[in-house]
Amino acid sequence: MTKKQYENNKDKKTTEDVLYCIGLLLFLCVSGYWAACTFFPKLSRITIFPPCPFYRLTGYYCPGCGGTRAVRALFRGHLAASFFYHPLVPYAAAVYLYFMGSQSIERLSHKKVPIGMRYRNGYAWAALVILILHFLVRNFSHSIT
Repeated sequence: MTKKQYENNKDKKTTEDVLYCIGLLLFLCVSGYWAACTFFPKLSRITIFPPCPFYRLTGYYCPGCGGTRAVRALFRGHLAASFFYHPLVPYAAAVYLYFMGSQSIERLSHKKVPIGMRYRNGYAWAALVILILHFLVRNFSHSIT
């Protein structure tokens, strides 16, 4: 590799760099919301989500139905309830925590501890499979009752 190629590669952002920045922004937003709800408890009771239009039109649950309840349950420490409401939420939280933790260790050690999780399409495919299965199981069980 020539010096010019090295300089060009050094300035390029990898997928992991972009995802890490997004993860940090997400952490800051969630932390800010948590702090606001801690200091202003009435704020956490405000519901800003309208009823699901997909459910209102079709009578079936949309692929995202239960996601908000799952996030709330996860933040309260109820992992089983979170999984029941929407299994994609605990999966995404686990992938997020592992990615951010391992990337932080690698970045803080200046890559001397190369344990940073790398992006693979398989993580997104697994999320899609979980989403589709949740949609099918939820609506199949809904149609039986």
